[in-house]
Amino acid sequence: MQSINLTIFLIAFYWAVAGQPVTAQSLLLRPEYTVASIASTASTRAGRLAPNTVFSIYGTDLSFITWAVSPQEIVNQSLPTATPRGEVYVQLQGRRIPLFFVSPKQINALIPADVLPGDRTIRVFRDLVGGPTVTVRIEAEAPEFFRLSTGFAAATHADGQVISAESPAEEDEVVVIYGTGFGAVGAIENWVLAPSRPAQVLRAREYRIRIEGEELPPEALLYVGATPLYAGLFQANLRLPKPLGEDVQIEIGVGGNSSGSGLRLNSKKTATQ
Repeated sequence: MQSINLTIFLIAFYWAVAGQPVTAQSLLLRPEYTVASIASTASTRAGRLAPNTVFSIYGTDLSFITWAVSPQEIVNQSLPTATPRGEVYVQLQGRRIPLFFVSPKQINALIPADVLPGDRTIRVFRDLVGGPTVTVRIEAEAPEFFRLSTGFAAATHADGQVISAESPAEEDEVVVIYGTGFGAVGAIENWVLAPSRPAQVLRAREYRIRIEGEELPPEALLYVGATPLYAGLFQANLRLPKPLGEDVQIEIGVGGNSSGSGLRLNSKKTATQ
């Protein structure tokens, strides 16, 4: 499986939010957020949380710093569970969870692989000041493809080259589309450890892809599972149909649980169409 460059991963899935000055009064303000402001980082819909999901908490006074995880902070493939000096951390059911990004208005974190479906509590702590305890729903799967700022899916050709308007996908080509929330994999190596090798999700055979509303045959979906070495990052490897339209809409789903609509894949229209 082709892994995505760490720089591309960070650019595609986290963005920096400008910091704000710290005053004595602001130190007393608690972090503020609601259950409606917690969502999969790949989706604009509230919720969409499952094991192995990269998710975002949007709010105010979440942090007095802006920080993003660096390669040097990933020790033994494990993500940090607090900012470098312990200023900010997030608790899920009372335990700290892995962090990717922290800013005054947004935190990106990871639902660990061993979290079971059900109602779970989330709370943000900033400089020992705790925010409200909110209850979110964790589903078994909540698949979403990552969206680039242009509204297109984060995807690559089989050789790892990014699919874009300048390098679109073509009919009958095998492409890799990246997402999160695909659910539990066959083997959990460690609850904060990125998989070291490809690992199919447990319900891989039940996943389906729709292009322009039409479901592809099951054999078109070659792999649905973890992207090695990147916690929370998943991929769907699929063979595109022929003929193929231009900039087609694409969705992924399992059972009746599907990703958001309106996402497109940069694609080249078949010449005979």
